[in-house]
Amino acid sequence: VDFNVIPGKVVRIDSFAYNIKQQELQQLATSTQKEAKLKEGDPFAKTAISEELDRLVLLYRNNGFMRFGREELIGLWDTLDISLLQPSFDPMEQLELLQKLKERRENPTANLEIRLRPGFDSTKLRKYYVGEITVYPDLPLDTTGHTRKETQLDHVKVVSYHNSFKPKIFPQNIFLRHSELYDQRNYFKTMNRFNSLLAWRLINIEQVPRMDQ
Repeated sequence: VDFNVIPGKVVRIDSFAYNIKQQELQQLATSTQKEAKLKEGDPFAKTAISEELDRLVLLYRNNGFMRFGREELIGLWDTLDISLLQPSFDPMEQLELLQKLKERRENPTANLEIRLRPGFDSTKLRKYYVGEITVYPDLPLDTTGHTRKETQLDHVKVVSYHNSFKPKIFPQNIFLRHSELYDQRNYFKTMNRFNSLLAWRLINIEQVPRMDQ
C-alpha cells in the first residue's frame, strides 16, 4: 500500500491575541505574552496551542485561581480574511482583491485567539486565599479508641493521635501561608518537602474550597 501525501503550503500565524472576558485573567495573559508558546509568523501547530493553554492554566493557578482548569479555555483560529469577502463594483478594487487572494493562496495564514469556552463554570474563576491549615501526622485508619490531641502553632493546627511527632516541626515545613494568595507552586513545594523528610509513606494535601470564599 502506497500513501501519497501532499501537505500543501505551510500555514503561519498572522495574528495571535487573548480575548478572555474576565479582566484579571486577561491582564495576566497579556502581561506574560512574551513567554507565550505562540508567536506571530510561527507555523500553525496544534501542539503549540496546547502548550500555550497549559501555560495559561499554570499561570492562573499560581495566581490564586486554584480551581481553574484546561477545560475552561479554547483556541479559536480563522484562516479567512473577512475583507476579501466585501463586494466591490470598482474594477481597481476588484483587481486588488484578486491580488490579495493570490498572495493568500501562496502564503496561507491564520488568525488565532485564546478565549474562555462558552458555558464555562464561573465558580472556577474565583481567586482563593489560604485559610485554616490542619496537619494529621499520625492519622490511624480507625480513630475509635484513640485520644485526639490538638496543638495550635502559627495558624497551623496539628491533630495527633499517637504523639509520634513534635508539633513545632510542621509550620516551618509548610509553604502555604495563612491568608496569602493561593499559589500552586507552594502546594508542590510543601508536598516535596514532606516527602523528602522520609517520615511518612504517603503524603496527601487535601484542598477544600470554602463556601463563597
